[in-house]
Amino acid sequence: IKLENNEYTNVLVAINKDIAEDQQIVDRLKEILTEASQHLYVATNNRTFFKEIKILIPKTWTKKPEYRPAGTETFERANIRVDGPNPLYVDSPYVQQKGECGEPGDYMHLTPKYVVDKDYGEEVWGPYGKTLVHEWGHLRWGLFDEYGFDDPLGGSWPHFYVSTSMGLQSVRCSVYTAGSPQNAVTFNRCILDPTTGLPEADCRFFPDSNGNRATGSYMFMQFLPQVTGFCHSDPEGDPYSYHNREAPNKQNVMCDRQSAWDVMNKHPDFAGGANAPRTVTSTEPNFVLLQKSDSVRIVLVLDVSGSMAVTMVNYA
Repeated sequence: IKLENNEYTNVLVAINKDIAEDQQIVDRLKEILTEASQHLYVATNNRTFFKEIKILIPKTWTKKPEYRPAGTETFERANIRVDGPNPLYVDSPYVQQKGECGEPGDYMHLTPKYVVDKDYGEEVWGPYGKTLVHEWGHLRWGLFDEYGFDDPLGGSWPHFYVSTSMGLQSVRCSVYTAGSPQNAVTFNRCILDPTTGLPEADCRFFPDSNGNRATGSYMFMQFLPQVTGFCHSDPEGDPYSYHNREAPNKQNVMCDRQSAWDVMNKHPDFAGGANAPRTVTSTEPNFVLLQKSDSVRIVLVLDVSGSMAVTMVNYA
């Protein structure tokens, strides 16, 4: 992936060869990534967007005149992969992320059902473009989630904690994210443990979608309509996306309580003021459709120089 003059190029999306041919997948990928580019531009304060995206079509799919021959692009090298469900995550979009804070993820995984079934995808995860910006935070900048969750790979991150100054709080980035704790099974009011002061295991934070003032963060609940950016630690910045260092979420634990922007500003994309804000008229990406060819191209190089002619005469 290259980033120059605020423009990401050489982003590779690939569809697994075992996925049944479906033009909707390609069409929806274009829609989703176009939407994501606009949200990414806003979320990074006008500093990045997708300029060129390559989509690698399986060789087994019908060949079309608009498909260009693929070169070194392969499914295994793709930044974003469309593949069958992972048993651990089913149809959830996710990034394989094995590194430490600030280290890029391996790849983003999307399933055909998530890509094509718009009603399903938006109902479960919210607007597609915003979801992909959340995953891009994992993939590109090595950010971590700011909400509580049970990790399928092991371990868990609490949904609530007792603040030193505000009492019982939900784990979130901006403290301006309004909502209420409810039992996720019965939807009744949560019961508190008198010893720890924490709610029961099935208690979850349900945000108030309409009454929120929080503008951050994409690594918390990106689906909220008010969320437009990543959390920061600038005292003079937007107070509604100011980073909550106290919450025991994965971002704080893995990144030594640094905000998302603290981590992002150390990445080459932004370090030293790189890719300063720029006003653009369009963030719509250019899509290049690629497909591997069955034919093998052989190039013969003939040396017709004088020295070669002399050598051949000598050996004649």
